[in-house]
Amino acid sequence: MMSGKPLMKPGVSIIPRSFILSVRVRKVCVATLIARQWALTAAHCTEETSLGVATARGGTFAVEVAGQAREIDLVVKHPRYQQGAVDDVDLALIRFKAPRESASDSA
Repeated sequence: MMSGKPLMKPGVSIIPRSFILSVRVRKVCVATLIARQWALTAAHCTEETSLGVATARGGTFAVEVAGQAREIDLVVKHPRYQQGAVDDVDLALIRFKAPRESASDSA
């Protein structure tokens, strides 16, 4: 924290292909763009933030990616995700409601 303002804020990114889903005292959930309409995150982050609840109810979850407002409308957890299991695959795909507007980026 500098000047009383947090360095990280949920939904805002200073890294073009990564964005923050949630910031807590000792934990940060982030996601990384992998395509124009898809990003990858840890499956447990979809359960520990309001992202999973919002999309499960048919709603959207607002974030900012590289200065652009985006809405997430779908979460797809890996079929072998089971938090705490020995063979847990802690991955989830998240889909944006619309593809990224700028086609100049490669992701």
